[in-house]
Amino acid sequence: MDDLNINEAREKFLKKYPLTDLTEPPVTPSSEGTDDYYYEEHIEILEEPNRTASNTLLPLTLETIKKLWLLFLVVAIICSFPVYSWYVTRPPFFPYPSKIACSFLHEDKEDIYLLKPDGSKLEPLILSTKENIKNNYPSWSPDGKNIIFTTNQDGQNEIYIYNLKNQQRKNITNDPSEDKQACYSPDGEKIAFSSNRDGDYEIFIMNPDGTGIKQITFNSKEENEPEIDPDFAFLIPEPGKNLWDDTNPVWSPDGKKIAYESSCVELPENYYDVLLGIDNPSPKILHTTMGDLQIPVQKNRERDIDIMVINPDRSGYHNLTNHPDLDIEPAWSPDGKKIAFSSNRRGNFQIFAMNSDGTGLYQVTKRSTANDTHPTWSPDGKWIAFQSSLDALNKFETQIYIVNAKGMGNQNERICQLTFKDCSKRSPCWSPFFKITE
Repeated sequence: MDDLNINEAREKFLKKYPLTDLTEPPVTPSSEGTDDYYYEEHIEILEEPNRTASNTLLPLTLETIKKLWLLFLVVAIICSFPVYSWYVTRPPFFPYPSKIACSFLHEDKEDIYLLKPDGSKLEPLILSTKENIKNNYPSWSPDGKNIIFTTNQDGQNEIYIYNLKNQQRKNITNDPSEDKQACYSPDGEKIAFSSNRDGDYEIFIMNPDGTGIKQITFNSKEENEPEIDPDFAFLIPEPGKNLWDDTNPVWSPDGKKIAYESSCVELPENYYDVLLGIDNPSPKILHTTMGDLQIPVQKNRERDIDIMVINPDRSGYHNLTNHPDLDIEPAWSPDGKKIAFSSNRRGNFQIFAMNSDGTGLYQVTKRSTANDTHPTWSPDGKWIAFQSSLDALNKFETQIYIVNAKGMGNQNERICQLTFKDCSKRSPCWSPFFKITE
């Protein structure tokens, strides 16, 4: 291109694109000492010099409004979750058919519902027929065809059996005492339950039709209102209510043992542990009776609950936890090697697990903001479902969660919430492996 053509092109360019605001080229001029390099290299950039920021904004169309509204809705939903929900993740995929039975507490009724382990399809199963009826503590039969549960529909607590196929329910205890917390043996031939028909709560077993009732625990550790032998050699206990309760039985997978919780009842103000002088040569007088007789006593021991095991033939009694705090609600793993339970030994209630002989204790849940109770194992033994209060102060509103059976460790994402607000869901019980009757 000769000098004349270059000058003409430059004049036309300057008329169309004034460069008064570009006093200093942002690049180094060409080696010939002219501005030709600058103009030639930037001519494409300067094709639209009047472009403004307003041209780059998205048009405010109906589609854009929908997207903005959806974004606002998602943010609002995330912000509505409790503060601690950041470590709650989506439930895992379960390749096998199973369901979780749980009680659904709303207003003054408590009903039993079925829930898929991924948190979907919460459906009613056993509904109350009138006000103030509580149906709770569901437990599956080994074949998945029946559920036994506790209900007060007859006035006092009774054990009922519910057939999932014909939807019929039947009272199998029918006793004026309080009967509750039943569970099937692994072969389905026996049912263990807790009853106070002998004065305090003990563990009994019976046939599935309610016959053949046999008591397998007998508590005689403490008695009330004892009399003193004239020679001050020993106490004569008065027959009556013992101060220990045995509840929440659960059968081992091989059917050879029953785990349960045994609690020392918290004594009322008028109950005392009597310390005789013959056992303590210099007892401190803590209480003086009417008259001249003085009896040293120790007032009001605190409540204690431990996890026990016993054989169905009443032998093999053994304390697995033997801890001063509250260890409750044992649950045997499907392979029989572990027992999960809830304990407040580290503050609020958390889920723990141990070997079936009481060794190898480890903590499954580690949450300081909630009370985690009532564990139940998945059929493959990899997960534990449990109920949890929304915070440590609100013990009465609970929801269902699942957690990796190996424990949370430092990976909080292993805990998954299955149910949410509106009302409490509690007493979860996972169905047997591959044995759901639709």
